[in-house]
Amino acid sequence: MCTRFIATVAKVHGYNYLRQILDPLVQQMLQLPPETSFELDPKKATMAQIETNVETIRYLAQAFLDVITNSVQFLPM
Repeated sequence: MCTRFIATVAKVHGYNYLRQILDPLVQQMLQLPPETSFELDPKKATMAQIETNVETIRYLAQAFLDVITNSVQFLPM
């Protein structure tokens, strides 16, 4: 019973926390040009496209990590 309560509280507060910190970044991603690609499969993209896509993915992954690590003060306790 206690575990279920803790899981429910964590889900509710964790959801709000993640929405608060990640929503602006997700909104920025939605504003990327339609031709932005994340394809890494060499059967579906050229090596030049893959190199560009790797850089895009690295940039976005770092942005997510930065947002999360800089939001410790908002972490639900």
